[in-house]
Amino acid sequence: MQTIDKVLIIPDGHRRYARENRTTYSEAYCRGGRRAAHLLREAIQGRLFHSVTLYLVATKNFDERTSANMRTIFEGVSLLFNILLENPIAGARYRTRGDLSRLPDGVLAPLRALTSEDKPSAAPTVEFLLDYSGIREAQSAMAAESDDYFRVRPYDIVIRTGKIMRLSDSPIWECSRADMFLIDKYFPDVEAADLRHIRDEYVDDKANRHTLALLDQSEETP
Repeated sequence: MQTIDKVLIIPDGHRRYARENRTTYSEAYCRGGRRAAHLLREAIQGRLFHSVTLYLVATKNFDERTSANMRTIFEGVSLLFNILLENPIAGARYRTRGDLSRLPDGVLAPLRALTSEDKPSAAPTVEFLLDYSGIREAQSAMAAESDDYFRVRPYDIVIRTGKIMRLSDSPIWECSRADMFLIDKYFPDVEAADLRHIRDEYVDDKANRHTLALLDQSEETP
């Protein structure tokens, strides 16, 4: 089965998961961290996706959430990074994007350990968005009059969980041509089968579009 090249996952719904399941925010985000490690492993080692970007912490989270809530978010993120350190995804390289200056040491230490290992650029890639704003990134690129912003390959697929479809200040250019998929679950409940279903649906739809394009061309031929 075909491997999709570049995918963004927006893992939403942790707090609603906690409220509906009568558990703490801390447990919801830690469950989400364990789930993220599992899904990334399945996506890369199962060859569903070659490159996965995981949008972990938005810049607006720092502005809108309480310090107590941010601590619970960082608990889950730190757990994710430590799981990946203890049990690496074979052959994968790790990258990060965003402003790391506001991240606590409990997140920074495992993140730096993950991203310090040098891997070939062609290796399967896991990218983490941390204290990231797509609007801010685009504004910086425009101010610098940099064409590099538009040379980055767009995502093939954007996947959002949490039962509500929105981009949440994601990378603007990279999302511009992506197929959008909503998983009607909170992130701590997402399974690898959900990702496989999206991959299969995307591949089938792309094949159908290609067939229709060929039919259109044949009808135009005199």
